[in-house]
Amino acid sequence: MSDYLDAMNVLESQKQQVLAETEDARLAYEVERREQNEVADVLYINYQGRQPEAVEQYLEMAMQQSVYPDSIPRNAELEYHRDNRTLFVAMELPHPDAIPREKGLVSDAITKQYRITEYSPAERSALYKDIVFKFILRTFHELFAADEAEVVDAISLNAWVRTLNLGNGQYENICIATLFSSRAEFSTVNLAQVDPALCFRFLKGVSAPELSDLTPIPTQFTISKKTKEQVPTRKQLEPIDPDKNLANTGWVEFQNLMMELFGKEFEQADTDLKLIASSPENGVEAVGLDPDPVRGGRVIFVARRSTKPVSVSAVRELFGSVIHEGAIKGILASTADFTPEAYEFARNKPLSLLNGSTLLGLFEKHGYKLRINLREAVSLESWLS
Repeated sequence: MSDYLDAMNVLESQKQQVLAETEDARLAYEVERREQNEVADVLYINYQGRQPEAVEQYLEMAMQQSVYPDSIPRNAELEYHRDNRTLFVAMELPHPDAIPREKGLVSDAITKQYRITEYSPAERSALYKDIVFKFILRTFHELFAADEAEVVDAISLNAWVRTLNLGNGQYENICIATLFSSRAEFSTVNLAQVDPALCFRFLKGVSAPELSDLTPIPTQFTISKKTKEQVPTRKQLEPIDPDKNLANTGWVEFQNLMMELFGKEFEQADTDLKLIASSPENGVEAVGLDPDPVRGGRVIFVARRSTKPVSVSAVRELFGSVIHEGAIKGILASTADFTPEAYEFARNKPLSLLNGSTLLGLFEKHGYKLRINLREAVSLESWLS
């Protein structure tokens, strides 16, 4: 009898220990859940307040919720520009080799055996094109749908593929499709009844003629965070105060910085860069001449020190100068950003728009660390110099 009681006491002790451990685990779970909910609540509040990092994190989480086959990569970088409420997305596409070659099984009427049929090259190319356009349109739909607070008025997307360059043996990220659309424009599309390729063209998307060939196309933007990580350091500019705010430097210093930056950026192409005009009202204007007989020609550079998004009129002026001068390209840089209309006008034209984030990335590329604080710039007298 005593042995039985001893065994029961041991079991009861073990039971109490299990109950205590379970209660401790429950309390720890509740604490962790409350902390996670608090983090989520703070993230959502900051997202509603259009805090760039919160908007990027919130919408990136929405993208990761999408269910795709394992062959679809899930790599994407987002950058939100609060001034013009535009979301920039650089998204990886599946490689054409990820498309299956096997089409199906067919039965031989004579042998009664099954054999595997394969897609023809033309069929695989058409299938890849269909997948790419569906992937891009679905991404736009899901991002706009996830943006409950409607902090994003427009999305600009670069779609790229990582592939091996057989010429140099190095892997490269090749952009093969770009699309810009405002929320209002995309809302007119009924995705349930469209042809993906025709819808992409309707939205004025740009892509390589044959997507499966992986022919690179010009991109309309560069996400600065990615640029800073991937671009190797080259010859540094003269050291300066790393706390200097590019948006409120004196005008002469701003002019010299931009001329030196453009000179460093194009020094490998032996581009002869000359200052044409300079004023706080109209910006720094320079012309570069690339002597290469094949890809060379005149390039027009304009840099503006601004605290507000640059309007489409400035982009139209630059395009007019490109046409008038017979230039091969125009580059417009700003310490702020550009309006959605400005990005829309520049699309499909030999124009590149460099916002403040991209400028900082280019400076850092050459070993020059600066910062841009537009609020601070507005209040300083040096802005009016």
